[in-house]
Amino acid sequence: MGVSHTAAFGLCLFALGGIIFTTAHNEWKRNSFQDSQLNLNNIYQCAGLWVRCTSGVVGQIQCDTYETAIIALPAYLTALRAMMIISCILGGVSFAMMGASLDCNANIEANQRRWIRRVSGVMLAVAGILTLASVSWYAAEVIREFWEDAANQASFQYEFGAALYVGWISSGLALVAGGLMACCTCTEEYEEDYRYSYNPPKAAKAGPRSTSEYV
Repeated sequence: MGVSHTAAFGLCLFALGGIIFTTAHNEWKRNSFQDSQLNLNNIYQCAGLWVRCTSGVVGQIQCDTYETAIIALPAYLTALRAMMIISCILGGVSFAMMGASLDCNANIEANQRRWIRRVSGVMLAVAGILTLASVSWYAAEVIREFWEDAANQASFQYEFGAALYVGWISSGLALVAGGLMACCTCTEEYEEDYRYSYNPPKAAKAGPRSTSEYV
C-alpha cells in the first residue's frame, strides 16, 4: 500500500471518530454567558441533535429528548439527524472497505483492490460533504436564532458548541482522505496496466554452417 493510501486510511479513522462524536455529542449549541442575562450566568444550557441539557449546579445536569414526538420536531433538526446517520454509515463502510483493500490481504486481486479503494474514497467524501452540510446548516440556524433572541431580549442567547467545530474538522479530514483514496488509484492503474517486462533474447540454435563463401 502506497504512502498516500496509508495516509488516507489514517485520516479516515480520525474522520470517522469525529463524525460519530459530532453526531452523538450534546453541545451543538450552548448558551452564551456574555450575551445572556447577567442573573443567569451560572446556568449552563446546551442542545444537540438528540437531547437538550440544563445545569444550574456544577456536577448536576438534566437532559430531555425535546419532550415531543419526532414528527413535531423542527424540520431542519429531523433532516440533520438523517444526514448525520447516513454520514456515519458511509464513513463506517468506507473504513471497512479501506481496511479490506490493504496490500496484506492476498485474497483480493489488484484490479479489485483499485476499485474498492475508489468506491471507499467516494463514500468517505460523500460522508464528509454530508457532515459539512449538517454542521453548517445548524450553525446558520444558531446565528439566526441568536439575532432573533437579541431583538426580543430573550433570557438566553446561544452560540456555537464544541460539536460544530469537531464536525467541521472531521468533514475536512474525510474530504482529504476520500480524495487521496479515490484519486491516487488512477495513477496506480496507469502504472500497472501499461507496464511491460523485458525478457532477454533467446540464444540462437546451432545449425549447419553455410557452405557459401563470399569474396
